Amino acid sequence: MNTAKLSIVYRIEPGCLGPRGIDLIASFCEYLQAQDHLYNSDYYTWTLIPRLDKSIAELQYYLADKRITQAQAEQYLKLFHVDLKAIESNFDNLLELTIREYQKP
Repeated sequence: MNTAKLSIVYRIEPGCLGPRGIDLIASFCEYLQAQDHLYNSDYYTWTLIPRLDKSIAELQYYLADKRITQAQAEQYLKLFHVDLKAIESNFDNLLELTIREYQKP
């Protein structure tokens, strides 16, 4: 069975990097995206971009280049016995650790 991967777009807030976050967020997103082997899978991929416009949702989901709802993303991943909330939680934990690592002098 050839399946499309769910694409999760995560917009990362500059403030998570402290007062200089606006200057660092683009390079941080590139740094984290380069480590995609830590968080992508056979069923989903993450795209990490700065969240510069708060009117756009922090998380968005796409399947076959079409935007879908969170509920649709959950249903899709259930086909593979994957829990969306668990992968989001795991990614948040990885993000927190990576922020700390990135900010080390």
